[in-house]
Amino acid sequence: MKTTRTWTIGEWTFHQVEDHAFTHAQGEPLFAFSPTDSMKYGELYDSLEYAMVSAVAEKYTGPRGAGGTGVGTAADWFMRSIGATEPTREELIEQAAKDPAVIALVQDARRDNGRIAAELVIDALVLGRRVYGEMGA
Repeated sequence: MKTTRTWTIGEWTFHQVEDHAFTHAQGEPLFAFSPTDSMKYGELYDSLEYAMVSAVAEKYTGPRGAGGTGVGTAADWFMRSIGATEPTREELIEQAAKDPAVIALVQDARRDNGRIAAELVIDALVLGRRVYGEMGA
């Protein structure tokens, strides 16, 4: 990994990192932040904006840690709420599980064909919502 660019804004330095080993972003830069007086950074983010939001979240809620307040949760929630990240499969399932039309479909599938059919209905709805969302509708 190597830092190819840095920007200092207020109390933070943001880092653009390339030649990393993360396969989900192979060939793409990742971004991190550190206090201005340090070049040592922790987590890498998919975008500069995500690193910036995480820096602000850490400032107000404390550093993320196994027993901490979950800064990632605050930053992740904000980025999802403004549409800056794609929802996870679990989030799509959670959304689908609250939809009355989906509940009816799952109940019908369970009555007719059992658990496997209900899971297939959920998978189809999740896939449908993901594709529909990507198309910009």
